[in-house]
Amino acid sequence: MECLNAHRKQHKKICSSPYASKDWIPTFERERRPAAWMTSDSADPLPVSFGKAGNYLWGNIPAFDALNIAMNEGAAVKDQDLALCFAASGDLRNVIKTINGLPSDYTGKCTLIINDFHPLVTIRSTVVLCILLSSGSSEEAAAEVALHLLYSSKLTTAQDSFLQLWIDLLENMEQKRPPLCTIFVPDTALASRINGKPESFSPIGQPINSFSTANRLLYSEDGEWLLKDNASPAAAWSPLEVEAMRKRLNLPQEDYMGNLFFYVKDQLTEFAKRARRFKIFVFLSAVDLRVLPKFLDLGGMGNLRFDRVEASNVMDTVGPSVIISAWGPRLNRLNPSSTLLMYSMNWPFYVPGGMAESQGPNDLMKNFMELASYLGSREGARRAKLPSISLILNNLGAFFDTRPPFRRFLRLSGVTRACWSAEVRERRAPRIMPSRFGVKIEEFDSPKITISLEQFYFTGQYPDARSARVLLTPGEFPQVTFSFQLGMSDS
Repeated sequence: MECLNAHRKQHKKICSSPYASKDWIPTFERERRPAAWMTSDSADPLPVSFGKAGNYLWGNIPAFDALNIAMNEGAAVKDQDLALCFAASGDLRNVIKTINGLPSDYTGKCTLIINDFHPLVTIRSTVVLCILLSSGSSEEAAAEVALHLLYSSKLTTAQDSFLQLWIDLLENMEQKRPPLCTIFVPDTALASRINGKPESFSPIGQPINSFSTANRLLYSEDGEWLLKDNASPAAAWSPLEVEAMRKRLNLPQEDYMGNLFFYVKDQLTEFAKRARRFKIFVFLSAVDLRVLPKFLDLGGMGNLRFDRVEASNVMDTVGPSVIISAWGPRLNRLNPSSTLLMYSMNWPFYVPGGMAESQGPNDLMKNFMELASYLGSREGARRAKLPSISLILNNLGAFFDTRPPFRRFLRLSGVTRACWSAEVRERRAPRIMPSRFGVKIEEFDSPKITISLEQFYFTGQYPDARSARVLLTPGEFPQVTFSFQLGMSDS
């Protein structure tokens, strides 16, 4: 209420907006026509994007716990030493979720190898980890600074000074650091113009006038914005977990990005508390994951055997067999739960019948009608509405059985031979993350999504970074993401 009274004009503008209505849908969907940006017209100006191509500093699938202790090591992990490798980390979100998933009274030693081929990713991870692990500030204060370094295009003067302090410290450590801990610090002279990007990742109503300095961790050396124009921090964290926290704290549903702010800050704060208390050893590098094992050998860490190796979706570019050959032999043979985890977003393009649209006419029509029935009404809506054709076509993958074509993809990729050579086996039942979006981990063998319609609307549509709320209308459901988990045994 104090915020409402202090910022009445801002709240009135937001709360009276038609976009805040539960019944709001885009005009093109209401008129049952394709969106203008999906059609080509020579009279229309060409779309203009901004951002430096090839940079992916924010994750594009929700963070997950790479250990999932409850389904793997169990209570015995409390005093067990662990070695975890995030071979293509992308950012720190999976590291954070994994450490937060350990028992609060964990007493073992945890060795973290955090690598990414992109040097800028390693720079960001290094600085953020230093801030979170430092005892110079409270965990909550460090978490808020880290959050803005990760996701805000502007910082306060105090936050920028804190960042500069750590950059100076890291530069002074240049001659003392381990030879494989690659640290590259960008030039400090950066453009301050934001070009419409979100200045501060903050809840609605929080004053942002103090955010006046460009966040150099999101700009190139010559001042160019590093992210693609469709990048959003909302894609990196589970919308279902954000919604659960919103309900628990009674936060406003309309302010999704504000709710996400509190969720991410809570995750970072918990990570800082644990990391300062636990015995954690961190090694950061910026090399190709295929040669990272050799770098570890040269750095005196060749004897490390890993309880988890998480390789992100690099199999989309180098193939799964190469990763299995490089990392299968590095799994911890003494831990039956040790796992090499990969996932793919592009596999359907490499195998016949990989896409929902490739089905025969009868199966396609059955798929179409089943999805139309599923999307036809929504609890809480004032009236049931027939889904648009474009909505159905964009989400066909939700009811498409990806299991047979994915098996073909693995065979064509030589996975069987690679597993035999590396002495690992594919897990019949996943124990880390679900095999595909929209399927609970215990229902891994389902031919279609199993989540509720409400969960579907949250999972299938992430809000835009500049949006004040999550719009409960699904976008394209991720039909092509499939996880692949290997271990010492197939169970």
